[in-house]
Amino acid sequence: MTGHTMSVQLERDMVVLTPVCHEPEGALCRLRCDSGCPDYDSDHGHELVDRGYCNVEWLTDGGNAAEFHAGETEISLYDGMPITVQWNGEGYEWSKADRDA
Repeated sequence: MTGHTMSVQLERDMVVLTPVCHEPEGALCRLRCDSGCPDYDSDHGHELVDRGYCNVEWLTDGGNAAEFHAGETEISLYDGMPITVQWNGEGYEWSKADRDA
């Protein structure tokens, strides 16, 4: 199982995708720079601290998580499907993980 899954809900005439974090406190996806830097790279020289929530949540801030899909062009969606998330240098992207991941 990956540390993140995707909630898939039908609301009226559109599908809403919402990433759900299952990672523990201190996981990389929950860290931010203690000095306020926008850089999440652990090698940038400042201490990283747990921010109290997952950074991947921004995938749905003011938009649709589908916009940040980096995997295959066409996938079958299902509620609770495991996803992998990766930092691309500017933000997080997600792709569908293997069921056994």
